[in-house]
Amino acid sequence: GQGKVVFSGKIHADKGLSCNDCHSGLFTMKKEAKITMADHTSGKFCFTCHNGTKAFNTCTKCHKK
Repeated sequence: GQGKVVFSGKIHADKGLSCNDCHSGLFTMKKEAKITMADHTSGKFCFTCHNGTKAFNTCTKCHKK
């Protein structure tokens, strides 16, 4: 319902992150991930950092219809 996620590795790199910051434990190196709302509310995947404290958690910044 929220639309597909548009992700930019460059934006994260510009903030000082490397690929391994997320792809070592949070995500595998797959192109597509099946992430549920339950994953978000339990603080997994993107919401490990995008929790409103460490980084924004505004849905429409990443989900595009």
